[in-house]
Amino acid sequence: MSISPTSPITNPCQSRALISVSLGKCVIGSSQSAYTIASLKVIEIQLPPLPVQRRIADVLSAYDELIENSRRRIRILEEMARSLHREWFVHFRFPGHENSRRVASSRGDIPYGWKAFPFEQLLVSMTGGDWGSEQPTEEDSAEVCIVRGTDFEEVAYGGKLRTPIRFIKPSSMKSRSLRVGDVIVENSINAKSRCIGTTLLVDEEVLARLGHDSVAASFCKVFRLYDPRLAPLVHLHLRHLREDARMEYYQNVAANGIGNFQAQKFAQEEHLILPTDDSLRSKLITTVATIFQRIGVLSSQLSNLRRTRDLLLPRLLSGQIPLEVSTVEDTAGTAAPARSETEYEPEEPVLRVAEESPPYHPSNGAQAVENDNHNGAEVSPMPIDQIDRTEVLQVIRQVFSEGPPRERDGAIRDVARALGYRRTGARIQEILHTDLLTAVRRGILENTGGELRLLTRSISDYERDFLKQQFLAAIGRSWIDRDDAIRDFCRWLGFARTGPVIEDTARSLINGLLREQRLEADVPNLIRRTT
Repeated sequence: MSISPTSPITNPCQSRALISVSLGKCVIGSSQSAYTIASLKVIEIQLPPLPVQRRIADVLSAYDELIENSRRRIRILEEMARSLHREWFVHFRFPGHENSRRVASSRGDIPYGWKAFPFEQLLVSMTGGDWGSEQPTEEDSAEVCIVRGTDFEEVAYGGKLRTPIRFIKPSSMKSRSLRVGDVIVENSINAKSRCIGTTLLVDEEVLARLGHDSVAASFCKVFRLYDPRLAPLVHLHLRHLREDARMEYYQNVAANGIGNFQAQKFAQEEHLILPTDDSLRSKLITTVATIFQRIGVLSSQLSNLRRTRDLLLPRLLSGQIPLEVSTVEDTAGTAAPARSETEYEPEEPVLRVAEESPPYHPSNGAQAVENDNHNGAEVSPMPIDQIDRTEVLQVIRQVFSEGPPRERDGAIRDVARALGYRRTGARIQEILHTDLLTAVRRGILENTGGELRLLTRSISDYERDFLKQQFLAAIGRSWIDRDDAIRDFCRWLGFARTGPVIEDTARSLINGLLREQRLEADVPNLIRRTT
């Protein structure tokens, strides 16, 4: 359904918001809501004067900027967690690995002092979920929130919750209620759409956002561990298996096309490789857990910002919150949130702001801050963890395009200088090391015998299957405009701009992925991953 306004509206985002406020009166149906053409034709949508619309948009844009800032930080943290997992627990390049020899094991060569633990030794239980009844009954009397696989992303990252409230047996709620340290695994899906094994890490922030006694849906499994500290590693391990298309080994597809998770087979055959030394294990686990704690806090902040913005909109439209169109400062002060990012600054050592002071001049997304203590405005230094990572990847591609192969330390030094840093302290080295790992994983660089070099200068030189994988990874799981997807794909691979070759290649990839049903389309320009 398409609705086009006939009177001026400030922006498309506000247009959708205004329409959504009024169209609730047009909805009919109890089991499934629907709009009727007759009701849509006569509905009146109340719009404030255009100057007021602009002021409302100004107020809401402050929330939108903070929401986008939280999303960006979450993406960076997710990337860091995945990189650390691959580096430490897959490739075994953990701190001090240089002094550790490799020994043979049932899972291949692993570091001396490490052990491959089958999941059946790590898990207290693998409990199925529940679905219960839509209405309370004599047996199903316990009210719970049901978490489905389709809810994982919204629950994990502070999205608008769509988790249904249903009723189950009190005994079921007692045994199945989610706890901190649980990992929910989607174990029954339509195999044509995606593979089993999508996970949700349950922490205190997730339970607080759900705000209700919660259980997993009946088509999910809940992994409960003897040591809940391992939950982030289990979550990352299953994500790694899905990214490498190895979860399909544990999927049994029935004749009706439903894929089912072979949980017992997984528990017996899949292993988590961990150091046996408690000190080293605790150090590695704590570092990864710290990142997920920060993700949880940011996701809760994101949820609060969304809720506040959505509650604010009808009050602004109705005039409950007055807007003085001519007095921008007063309005912004009463209705809009402060744009300071101090409340979002990472506090943990692994994420704290770098002490170095680079004269980096940000572009596009980054914001420069003027210093009024000097004659003429100067740009304050941009901390390393506040630079958009796609910009760093573009710098990495540029640095390696213009020079020879480099070892890790030399690469970090040259990239840091290209970004404008005069010194490369421990924090800059740590974050740029993660960026270099990302560049290798995305195919911007390759690691040959400890030397980093540019994998290819042109997108035409990549293998097509590899580009398809990278395109799907670049666009995420939400609906996205095709042009935006091409731009994100370009930046994902470290290219500074989208030229004709990249655009033609990307559109060809989109068509191929649509034919393979790895993408789905909605209206002319929107696409979304199916896996």
